[in-house]
Amino acid sequence: MKKALQLFQALLIYTTTLPIALMPYKLALRLGAFVGNLGYHIWTSRRRIATENVQKSIDNGFITTDKTAQDIARENFRNLGRSLAEMVRIYHGRGKKILESV
Repeated sequence: MKKALQLFQALLIYTTTLPIALMPYKLALRLGAFVGNLGYHIWTSRRRIATENVQKSIDNGFITTDKTAQDIARENFRNLGRSLAEMVRIYHGRGKKILESV
């Protein structure tokens, strides 16, 4: 039963991520940014932690910016979503350009 559940989970992840791998690269990045932005709004505990940490960095002079801590945290979440989209493309064998640019 455990193996069947693991197989089901693997198939679910594969079929969920395959469309992201097959779409054009820029569209995948936009979708990733959208997912990251969605995560920023849904995952309130992590949003609070990220915002507090960025604010501490600004207050201690480690970051010099005109942006608010919330704006920086939101952009961080968007970048995490973009990174997720890139990892999905690499996993499915469609990330040659991504790997070559590193």
